[in-house]
Amino acid sequence: MKRIRAQQCRAPAGTERRAPTGGECVRHRRCHDPRGFTLIELLVVIAIIAILAALLFPVFALAREKARQATCQSNLKQIGNAVQMYSQDFDETMPNSGSYGGDGDLVGLLVSYTKHHSGEGIWRCPSHSTFSSYYTSSYGYNWQYLLEPGPDYPHSDYNGFSNSGVSLAFLAHPAGTLCLMDVGAPEGNANLWSYVVRPGDPVNNDGMGRPHFRHLGQANVLFCDGHVKAMPPAFAQPNNETKNWDPR
Repeated sequence: MKRIRAQQCRAPAGTERRAPTGGECVRHRRCHDPRGFTLIELLVVIAIIAILAALLFPVFALAREKARQATCQSNLKQIGNAVQMYSQDFDETMPNSGSYGGDGDLVGLLVSYTKHHSGEGIWRCPSHSTFSSYYTSSYGYNWQYLLEPGPDYPHSDYNGFSNSGVSLAFLAHPAGTLCLMDVGAPEGNANLWSYVVRPGDPVNNDGMGRPHFRHLGQANVLFCDGHVKAMPPAFAQPNNETKNWDPR
């Protein structure tokens, strides 16, 4: 059978047009009936893309936050290593507040171990979106329980803020006792230092943080034995203070 080329769709002048058949019909349509997308087809494609984007973007956002949470946990793990090295160097005692002797706060007290300064590196949580130049740390130290008793215990306000850290022997259950955790500045406070206020203390001093559950409704917590775990808001409820904050 003789092949018919695509460009021969048009009949020569002076000849009658005959209805194409078989493969010739397909070639004829391609030559004389070019088509693009209609408006309706374009709108359907756009709608499908929009639906897929709406389904996938939350998944991507969740994955990004999980990655930031993992980085935050790594930060706390490194801070925990610094706390353990400090304890080994200072007769098996927990760190003091670091607010006396020119250290500034806990960040300055541990700088020789962490090599990171205020508001930098491991002291800054990647999910702490409100972090400002007035903040030294995204993490707060459980100083009201981890500084030696006297004149009160657990401490409140600034009572006992200059005390030494408790001895490791004082920690009856280190694996269940808070050391540091994610914190945020209470509304109206300009500063945030490396301290967290216990749930049962109503005193609000500028610079003292409160628990901040910024990782998909959870907060990363460093316990006194060095392990890190994401905890729900119930961890910082007043009725759980004795269980999670008190080392005795």
